[in-house]
Amino acid sequence: MKKNKSAFSIVIAIGLVLVMSLLVLYILEYMIPYSKNVKWIENSSNAFYQAENSIEDALKKFKDRWDSNFNDYSKDFSMTESIDYKFDTTSSGTEIPYNWEGNSEFDTTFNKISQWDPIQLKIWNWIINLWDLYFSFKTPEIEWKIYTLSWWNLPIINWQLTTENFKTLNSSWSYILANDIDIINKNIFNWTIANNENIKFSNWQLLDQTWSWMVDFYTNNCDWTNSWCTLKMSIINKLESTTWVNIPYLEYKITHNSNFPLRFSRIKSDWKSYGFQKHLEVKIPQQTTNEAFDFTVFQ
Repeated sequence: MKKNKSAFSIVIAIGLVLVMSLLVLYILEYMIPYSKNVKWIENSSNAFYQAENSIEDALKKFKDRWDSNFNDYSKDFSMTESIDYKFDTTSSGTEIPYNWEGNSEFDTTFNKISQWDPIQLKIWNWIINLWDLYFSFKTPEIEWKIYTLSWWNLPIINWQLTTENFKTLNSSWSYILANDIDIINKNIFNWTIANNENIKFSNWQLLDQTWSWMVDFYTNNCDWTNSWCTLKMSIINKLESTTWVNIPYLEYKITHNSNFPLRFSRIKSDWKSYGFQKHLEVKIPQQTTNEAFDFTVFQ
């Protein structure tokens, strides 16, 4: 008597198909959510790198612009309903620091100046009237106390103008003294120093030991020429109060009644990709001199 094995083979085949189907379903339970997570990562990464690409686009515009052109740029582009991007730049304004973004820990409307953090600005030629530029200097309010610097006639801040061809003018006997700190909205070059000389019409010293009026140097090298100068203001003595308290830095603000180039060009970039958005912000400093040069001057 012959046995029929066909039915048994069919049962085994059905069993194998069932086991394999259950195994596939089990694997898919892990694969489908993971694939969704990977898509989220892809969209998030895409938003980040495209936001970086917008910053590179803005940097390219900075590279191509003329030195005298500090115009701001912006771009807002929507590719689809789910994908769009924009960037904008801020290179000029009427005050430094810009829009309550000062780096002082005690007052965000002021920036700080210290021995290793000088003021360094690319000075504007015919764009604005430099004689209407105003500075404010003060000591920080530490623990609700306002300190006064000791030794009223001690030189605190040195002025320095450097041209594009590295000709440098130092303030020499026209330093900003301890007695000049806590002066609000003082005209930068009409400043009257302790010996009643006007900084604008006082003799500053060139590196070759010759002398020049500051106003003549500025007019001949920075004003009605096609070149630019760098204005640098450096702390040259210890900051100490009349009660022997060490002061970490001074605070300053620069204002003008019209727009002038800021210390940093700021770029803001945003990119949206299917529900994911990345915001990047960078600050590009102006070209400046190095604070190490101070030691060459004052040693």
